[in-house]
Amino acid sequence: MRTKRLLRVLFVLLGLLFSVVTVAGADPWLTEGFESLPEGWLVINRSEPAGTTSWRLGSADTFAAQAGSAGSYMLSSFTVAAPEGGTISNWLISPEIPLNDILVIGFYTRQALTTYYADRLQVRLSVSGASTDVGTTAESVGVFTHLLLDINEQMAAGGYPTEWRRYGAFDRLFPPEATGRIAFRHYLPDANGETNRGLLVAIDSVSLETHTEILFLPLVINGQ
Repeated sequence: MRTKRLLRVLFVLLGLLFSVVTVAGADPWLTEGFESLPEGWLVINRSEPAGTTSWRLGSADTFAAQAGSAGSYMLSSFTVAAPEGGTISNWLISPEIPLNDILVIGFYTRQALTTYYADRLQVRLSVSGASTDVGTTAESVGVFTHLLLDINEQMAAGGYPTEWRRYGAFDRLFPPEATGRIAFRHYLPDANGETNRGLLVAIDSVSLETHTEILFLPLVINGQ
């Protein structure tokens, strides 16, 4: 009985060890609340066939922003691809950022007040300096080969939050003095047409920070 109790305590401690981490020496590098179209950010729509819109500022008529004025968020909808059936691949790319320490990404995201649609958002990292190469097709990722998050990867109806939810991740072990960019990719194969998967995704309150050492706090913030 005592042996079982000790094993249970050991498993709990091991779980804590491998599920939490803390960063210290925070150096906020970029925060963005999207009160206007953000300077230094880039939009690239590789949807096939391409639709009539791309990433754009939100609207208070759709829903209120997570913070700031009501329409201060970025929005990508099904209209970025052709209505007769296409693949959504719509990129919102950050300015060039330093990567020589520990990079911590935080942001809020949501879709509309419905559980019918199966939207999906990827967060990708490039360590290729100022490059904004995402390739030339809906399936290509160019230099953004590091997948940090894939929200609703299985494209399940109701699998994307319908209220603002915070997500985050970190990456490290970069080459000395490396720089790169973060990309938010609204991505849905065969989004329109018969599958009718996509409706919209929105992001708000993005923060990118560099840290100098690991101590002891949550590693990834999903829904907190």
